[in-house]
Amino acid sequence: QVPAAWEEPLARHEWDKAELLLKTALANGETAPVLRGLATVYRATGRMDAADPVLERLVALDGSITNLEDLARIKASLGFLDRAESLYRRSLELRMAGNPDLLASIPIRVRLAQVLVSEKKFPEAEQEGYTVIALRTRAVSANLPGANQADLAGDNALLARVFQVQKK
Repeated sequence: QVPAAWEEPLARHEWDKAELLLKTALANGETAPVLRGLATVYRATGRMDAADPVLERLVALDGSITNLEDLARIKASLGFLDRAESLYRRSLELRMAGNPDLLASIPIRVRLAQVLVSEKKFPEAEQEGYTVIALRTRAVSANLPGANQADLAGDNALLARVFQVQKK
């Protein structure tokens, strides 16, 4: 299969050229790879406000965990915290369904806790902090691949930040 014309400039970080080719491809049909590529260009060039609607369309087309989390990060950076929260929660639901990967859920829970702190939803943020610590401790105890006890310091710092913001 011949790669799309926009793939090479995108891989080379030739953002202007890739953007032009992606917009042309988008005019010919809205596909997940084209939307993902255009969102990548916008994020790489610091245009989060332009990436937002593209990622919304991508999530509508392909509601994968990766796409949900990409959109959640953009929403949080733009200050749309309630939407970011709901996207992170949906991502966690998908991650935890079936065969959950405890370690893969930790970064999402950390970002969710940060959003919850920004929304001043402190009890929920605390609960996420405790959950992160419990998951990491369980993963370290079970010697899961990628589990690192040193990461517990960062997890405790997250919970400490929640307490600090509350002046506890």
